[in-house]
Amino acid sequence: MTQNGVKPYALVSMPWFWAYLPSIQLAIVRDLLETHGKQADVFEFYTDLTALSGLHLYKAVANDSGYLGELLFSQFYFDDHNQQYNNDRDDLRFATREIQDDIFTFMTPVIEQFLEDCFDETNWGKYEAVCFSLTASQTSASMALAKKIKAAHPNIPIIFGGSSCAGDMGRAIAEMCREVDIVVHGEAENIMPNLVDALENGQGLEGIKGISWRHEDKITTNKRAPLHKLSKKRGTLKFDSYFERIKDNKILNAYGVWVPFESSRGCWYGEKAQCTFCGLNEIIQYRERGSFGLLDELKHYADKYSVDNFFAVDLIMPRSFYSDFLPEIVASQRDWTIFYEIKSNMKRHEVELLGKSGVTWIQPGIESLDDDILKIMVKGVSASHNIQTLKFSKQFGVTASWNLLTGFPRETAKSYFDMAKLLPKLHHLDPPVGLGDFEVHRFSPFFEKPEELGITLEGAFPVYKQIYPVADELLDRLVYRYAYALINPPDPQLNESRVVIKQAVDDWRESTARKAGFVFRRSTDGTAILKDSRLKGESVETKLDTDQAALLAYLDEMKVELTYLQDFESSNPKIFKKLGGEASIRKLVSEWDRKSIVLKLSGYVMALPILHNQFQEKEAKAETKRRVNHGRRQENIQQRTGANADA
Repeated sequence: MTQNGVKPYALVSMPWFWAYLPSIQLAIVRDLLETHGKQADVFEFYTDLTALSGLHLYKAVANDSGYLGELLFSQFYFDDHNQQYNNDRDDLRFATREIQDDIFTFMTPVIEQFLEDCFDETNWGKYEAVCFSLTASQTSASMALAKKIKAAHPNIPIIFGGSSCAGDMGRAIAEMCREVDIVVHGEAENIMPNLVDALENGQGLEGIKGISWRHEDKITTNKRAPLHKLSKKRGTLKFDSYFERIKDNKILNAYGVWVPFESSRGCWYGEKAQCTFCGLNEIIQYRERGSFGLLDELKHYADKYSVDNFFAVDLIMPRSFYSDFLPEIVASQRDWTIFYEIKSNMKRHEVELLGKSGVTWIQPGIESLDDDILKIMVKGVSASHNIQTLKFSKQFGVTASWNLLTGFPRETAKSYFDMAKLLPKLHHLDPPVGLGDFEVHRFSPFFEKPEELGITLEGAFPVYKQIYPVADELLDRLVYRYAYALINPPDPQLNESRVVIKQAVDDWRESTARKAGFVFRRSTDGTAILKDSRLKGESVETKLDTDQAALLAYLDEMKVELTYLQDFESSNPKIFKKLGGEASIRKLVSEWDRKSIVLKLSGYVMALPILHNQFQEKEAKAETKRRVNHGRRQENIQQRTGANADA
């Protein structure tokens, strides 16, 4: 159906995008087109596959870092059914190879039917162009559907865009997939309006910045487009197509959905000091919309779509939100659950505000609990900062999803042996969701300056050769993940230390499953009781008198080890004296350190138990909701980051 004689545009998102989340990418492009006087139809096809495969199987394949999912669709692009599944895949992500093989066998006819259903849903010939969003392992699926559409409608332009098309990758996709006419390399706001005008007016594409385009079997790449400057003016996006599509999807409706929103782009930390494994290109430049109108935007989504879960797609939460947006949510008394990525140098009052405002699911980008490895990563935080963030998150009812990364050049076995000794002290906190070697991603410092950071690149990660049967030179430009080798021989004890740290993480997860805890509960008379069930066996109770309790409460927020005694004396002179002065307090804190009541690390000292407060009561009452959300949180953080994390 045309509007004022102008054909509409089709906006498509394929698997393996997050099924319980509308595509904010398509919503933004739709808004751009409609603001520009165009009409757009949105097809969030990834939701349909959950109805065919089941949600848990969909998540399992999606969490395979995209490899099995991409392979399932690529067989329908390259020689249709003639691509042979290779049982010798190096990168095994499932429990056994037999399970992996069975998934491939079962899912192949499911994928075939899914593609037929996608193609049959509409008359693709009525569109001015069909635009695919390539973000979360969506390349092969988009190619497979584009092939069917192009075969039936050879004159309809096919446009690919999204993060998988950034830099060399986008042009490589166009070289590999002949059905693609145009690739959008950058952010849509400064590209799509000019592009659609050129298409409708029959103009050449030479002057459209930020694209690669095909003409008579020749691909031309134009100059880069400028980054979009986020406007402070805030409107709302339309997610109607998603909710209309899933209205009869019992699986997703039972599981619960989240509405995405955006308050900034880029990373304010990475702009100054990019983490060595962070695979962000020029979009790392930080741009903030601010909080003005954001609460009203979320209220609009909550009322229109009957949701109370919101997913910030920001790479990192704006620092300004602690003084404006979060207090504004608290004042609104909305009972929402909000996800944000943050930096892990959190103070107590900041995490408390997160909990009060409903930002009760965070990705703090922790990645390690060892200072030497954190320096290799250029994380800009210490292990103590990371542990304090985990502690305060638990204290104020915030779920922290994080990965423990290994395999870095110049790391030592000592780092992992030391961490393995540390982890039992933390069994009352959220354990890592993932444990595995870091990955070398395109655009990261490890990719841009490998030798300087201790590695050599060895081309595309090997498993991609099975997904995309193309020449090595093309494959190297196509993929996001690279294989690498260490320049210097690794520490000879590293393998042993990896076994030890894996067991330590397994023990931590087991403790979490049995609800291990370490609580600091103060009485009205100022005394306190510590209840410690971090280790197996009966819970251990330790009684503290009023002065000891005051000291431990003082150490709830980490203090500099060299100066904490002087600072405590200044702020609590009477208690300092009653505890016997510097020598006695130092002896007491050393005893607490031996008993893992406090932790001395990174030049800081902090209390480890969770200070009991109203947030634990609130969390206990919300146990049912948390259980429902737990699988979603784990699945999303792994699908969002793979083995790596950005913030």
